[in-house]
Amino acid sequence: MGKTCRKVASLYYWPKMWRSVASFVRAYDRCQRSKGPTAARPGLLQPLPIPSCPWESTCIDRLTGLPPSGDEGFDTILVVLCRLIKAVVLIPTHGTAGAEETARIYRQHVSCKKGFQRHIVCDRDPRFVARFWQTLHASSGSEVDFATASHHDTAGAAERMNRTLEEALRCLVDTKHSRWSEFLCDVEFAYNSSVHEGTGFVPLTLDGGKSPLVPLALNLSVSVEPSFDAREFLEEHSQMIAAVRDSLHSAQQVMTQNVNRRQRPAENIRVGDYVLVHDTWWPRPVEKGEEYAKKLDSVWFGPFKVETVLLRDNLEVVLPAGSRKHPISHTSN
Repeated sequence: MGKTCRKVASLYYWPKMWRSVASFVRAYDRCQRSKGPTAARPGLLQPLPIPSCPWESTCIDRLTGLPPSGDEGFDTILVVLCRLIKAVVLIPTHGTAGAEETARIYRQHVSCKKGFQRHIVCDRDPRFVARFWQTLHASSGSEVDFATASHHDTAGAAERMNRTLEEALRCLVDTKHSRWSEFLCDVEFAYNSSVHEGTGFVPLTLDGGKSPLVPLALNLSVSVEPSFDAREFLEEHSQMIAAVRDSLHSAQQVMTQNVNRRQRPAENIRVGDYVLVHDTWWPRPVEKGEEYAKKLDSVWFGPFKVETVLLRDNLEVVLPAGSRKHPISHTSN
């Protein structure tokens, strides 16, 4: 912008010239579409509420792209994480499994063993968006919260769990990649029996009320008989859950402060305004035979008319006729 102003100033002059040139450059359509973002990312971090009890709220995701494993040829893992105690359930499944099959195994491995959830956080995978999946959980009183497209902060815990799962399986399978399903239960137990950095507790201890026995502990003699007084047990467990919620609240505050240093409040966008969206949310379709290079393509697309301003800095926009894209976008897109 400074170069443009100086070049214009070398030939012309008018009152408030720099201001008018700057205003023109900011609104110039070609520049807006072609230049990547340099300002802080809009939209401050808004963490989800902390659950009050174990397995009240879960976040789920799918780890795909695995080689067929086991007699049933599993190639996908359904990852279910309790948002409070950080316990995980890893379920082998197939990439071709539809909404009904996904709902069945979720109910079998999670709801029937841990109880039903008030909230389920997931991305916009077709299996989770499907009417069957939503109807099933609505009938049991569960509320399904979907992450906005191209906005991974919502289900970030499940995304991070996927990375941890990949690293653990990579260490165990070595070169025998097709055997990953054999080690899945071991990875689940190892994760759930280890102290979680965010809570400061072992997930299985918070889930069952007592520390899990690991193989190394089986050969040790028990020096103290455990107390089974019900009141003492309930009080101790309640204190642990309260400590976990305090730890998660403190961690959320620190994370929010750190993230928001690199971000800025969302623009004051109103219904009827027009916005451009980033190519991560609206990838341009490439025609067959078209000479195309992503590096030379526009960065922003639109403009799209804002139809509704939603909570948590989300917008519902009017998409072109025939588009199957979900119309809700976060302001950071």
